[in-house]
Amino acid sequence: MAKKVHAELSPSSADRWMNCPGSVALCAQMPKPLQSEHAAEGDVAHEILEKSLKDEKYLPFDQVGGVIRDVEVTDEMAEAVTFARDAVLQELQKGGQLLVEQKVQVLPGVFGTLDVAIIRPYKEIVVIDFKYGKGVIVSATDNPQLLLYALPLSREYEVEQVRLVIIQPRTEGQINTWTASCDYLDTFAAELERKIALTKEKGALVAAGPWCKWCWAKAICPVLRQDISEHLPAIPSKEIIFPEATTLPVQVVKNVLDYKDRIESWLDAIVAYAQDYIAAGGSIEGWELGKKRANRKWIDEQQALLAFSDLGEKAFSEPKLLTPAQMEKVAGKDRVAPLVETPDNGTTLKRIGEKK
Repeated sequence: MAKKVHAELSPSSADRWMNCPGSVALCAQMPKPLQSEHAAEGDVAHEILEKSLKDEKYLPFDQVGGVIRDVEVTDEMAEAVTFARDAVLQELQKGGQLLVEQKVQVLPGVFGTLDVAIIRPYKEIVVIDFKYGKGVIVSATDNPQLLLYALPLSREYEVEQVRLVIIQPRTEGQINTWTASCDYLDTFAAELERKIALTKEKGALVAAGPWCKWCWAKAICPVLRQDISEHLPAIPSKEIIFPEATTLPVQVVKNVLDYKDRIESWLDAIVAYAQDYIAAGGSIEGWELGKKRANRKWIDEQQALLAFSDLGEKAFSEPKLLTPAQMEKVAGKDRVAPLVETPDNGTTLKRIGEKK
């Protein structure tokens, strides 16, 4: 999978810059943060999906236990990718031309790479986006990222409509779709050009919202700070105060929960800024940079196998039974079902529709 080049106005960040045009200038003042662990997992999951769609012999569960760019492929990842792969192939059975990891040029300076599209000439274009994450539920309805992917395709191929599909296996809904006519796309295109123009204006509007979670200008954004301050419980004359949770009205508790992601992402931005500051030679009392914990790994596994060949079976771990998810692919769900259980690990707070 080739390294992706991201546009300043990319489809993947369209929800941010279309709602907050001023974020483009703010982000230009900040270094783009290093890729998070969750983002790295998402990239690997996308890579496995791409390969499994291009090569029917490349199966996600065959990759379990392997490491791709320092990310271990787990049963959970293989199960999610398999679900997405099967959903795409099921859609493809209805006919059409399959596009995988297709680069699309929307407008000058606006380009990106879509996950999957199925072209059915004179009928429809199906744009499919695979979301590996589970913390934020993504809707296909009027989804700006998918609309940006659909726009140039609708101009290249003569069709009546576009269908947007989000496949998010680790949420309860898993798949959601939304259909738009080509007339709607024309309206969207006009709005898109207006939004792009706004991002180039001096003093462009900065607006806080759910899109702040993915913005790397959080550490310097005055609007986000004000927005959080207005929705957090506060005590006059105190800079930072956290009242006892049990004393808060339920509506305030709801506000804090609704803003949880935004607050956490702001804190993450502070940590990232502090790390960059110290790395550049600055100092913060009581803090320093330390090496991240890492497990040792073989430099060359084949070379290690040869080096320990005299130990025979002692050099290998005991064979393990396949996991239930893996076994279903080998023996079928009917044989597996009577032999498995899902332990009750108690409850956890989650957003409605979120899969924990």
